[in-house]
Amino acid sequence: MARAFLVSGLLLAAAAPLRAQALPDTLAGGLDATQRDLLDVLFGRKRGDIGAMARAEPKVQRSILPFIGSNPALGFVGGIAANSTWRGGDPATTSISSAVASAAYTTFGQLLTSLKTNVFLPDNRFNFQGDVRYYDTKQPTYGLGPDRPAAGRSEMDFQLLRVHGTLYRSVGGPLFAGVGYHLDRFAGVSATPAAGQPTSPYADYYGGAPPDVETASGLSFDFLYDTRDNPINPATGYYATAGLRWYTRSQGSTRAWQAFVGEFRAYPKVAERTVLAFWGYTWFTFGRAPYLALPAANWDTYSRASRGLTQGRVRGTSQAYGEVEVRQGLTADGLFGVVGFFNALTTVEPGTGELSGFDPGFGVGLRLKLNKRSRTNIALDYGFNRSGSGGLFVNVGEAF
Repeated sequence: MARAFLVSGLLLAAAAPLRAQALPDTLAGGLDATQRDLLDVLFGRKRGDIGAMARAEPKVQRSILPFIGSNPALGFVGGIAANSTWRGGDPATTSISSAVASAAYTTFGQLLTSLKTNVFLPDNRFNFQGDVRYYDTKQPTYGLGPDRPAAGRSEMDFQLLRVHGTLYRSVGGPLFAGVGYHLDRFAGVSATPAAGQPTSPYADYYGGAPPDVETASGLSFDFLYDTRDNPINPATGYYATAGLRWYTRSQGSTRAWQAFVGEFRAYPKVAERTVLAFWGYTWFTFGRAPYLALPAANWDTYSRASRGLTQGRVRGTSQAYGEVEVRQGLTADGLFGVVGFFNALTTVEPGTGELSGFDPGFGVGLRLKLNKRSRTNIALDYGFNRSGSGGLFVNVGEAF
């Protein structure tokens, strides 16, 4: 079972409030003085002091979480995770923008870095979403199809350079249309067969002659619908995307293939401290995609799906995923909360083209408010799966 635990002696949140109208938990006179976060606790801030602190109006809020941890696949891990939120225009007409960054290094010599952005220009005329990563890592694979026994574990080493970016233009209210570019370059790829097996699933996918470098490079046409009140921790609204990607040799791709990715999220607020969150996505490929570019567990944009499965545990030519989560505030000041979630992943069986059975995941989590101004939580989730491949997942911000 993969385990990752937080052992952090330093928690920092360099934060400043947005304008009073920017978030639902602010008031015309400043930040809601009933709310508290981790800094208030660490520095002994009294509620009477919060109103005076909120009179300043810096435009960017930042939350930073240095951490160390442990994971059998990574060894000991040290790194930093951070996010920022801001308004790029009038709060009455411009949605909140966000950037999430992380960097980690492991005792197995792995480097994992990423930057995810979701930027709205004034009056929501344009939206830009980006996903940039560099991984120098190793990761087990179990072949294509549903969750398989741990005995089939095949180790893979690779470096990933990812540059994804999509620019959307508003075509009416919260509906956007756009074009994107998607580059994934996998280099230094090698795979070791599982114990007792003559070849690895990676080699089998290529008929026994696997490449050590593959590039996926292509353009996309996309739609976006977004009415969420906050991209870090939504309390209300809807989010939906649909995009068709064309990878061609003329754009630098090793081979020609296509992909369709669709996503839907909903956040109906059922009570003052309770949010019911729904998440679903589909991810299909057409043609011969690179093995490491195939749909896989926990390989969504924010690597938050399939809590209960380790990254890459389930892989296939196409996948469908669904999750429901109940988020419950425990204290009136917003400092503590809990969540419970259930998810299920299904993939296409190789050779048959039929969907496999569902691989379910279950779990519970604790929330600690890191930044009350952006509503950023430290999220500690324990997810488990019937194959025992889950563990403790630590994030800055909600899973979705």
